Amino acid sequence: MSNLKSLSLGALACVFVMVTAISAQAYTIDLFNSPPEVTVINFYNLNPALLKAPAPTFGDILGEERDLLLKVSEPAESTSYTGSIGAGTFVFNSGTPGTIATLQYDGIDADVTSHPASLVNNEGLGGFDFTQGGADRFKLNFNSIDGGNYSDTDIQIEVHNGTSNVARFVGTIVDNPNPFSYQVLFSSPDWSGDLTVLSSATSLEITFNPSGHPDVDFTMTPSYGTPEPATMGLLALGSLAMLIRRRRK
Repeated sequence: MSNLKSLSLGALACVFVMVTAISAQAYTIDLFNSPPEVTVINFYNLNPALLKAPAPTFGDILGEERDLLLKVSEPAESTSYTGSIGAGTFVFNSGTPGTIATLQYDGIDADVTSHPASLVNNEGLGGFDFTQGGADRFKLNFNSIDGGNYSDTDIQIEVHNGTSNVARFVGTIVDNPNPFSYQVLFSSPDWSGDLTVLSSATSLEITFNPSGHPDVDFTMTPSYGTPEPATMGLLALGSLAMLIRRRRK
């Protein structure tokens, strides 16, 4: 095999590995690696419940802190929610009545932890660009999801820039017992509002089961913002062409 061909194949392999890594993790939303958090909402415990966790390592959580608000859709009766966060998973088990879960990433702040607990939007991401690196989607990963009496689970995503500029996505996640990725394209018609905030965001909120349906269960795994695969493929081809051209010279 010629030296040029060997170089070409080696370069292609290296670029493929590089592109795979970049496309998998353009930026991190949440690795769910914070110390395990377990809460139970029932008739005797406070509803809603707020769980705050700083990032254990820089870059593990967007904005370096996760705020999770759990709110039962009706007054809690027996056990309405149990779950945990840690070791790379967010385990959400909702009973009857259903529980609404909101993940908020707005920097390090002081929310209302006393009853009734509530989120305060700190707007602390400092104009974060969700389109950086060519990213064109949120990639939310799951081990499984079950909408209970429904065949899907509704989801709402809000990206803010200040108090009045908001982009809002509303969709559904179809039941799946196997690991999968739910990809929210920035070009989706399910977005409304001011989409320019995707490149200058001050906060991100992801709400699961905003309708409060009962018996919604899922296990979420690390999630990211990622580029379109075709874009990364073009980058790989371009990089390879440059390497071959330099070798020939």
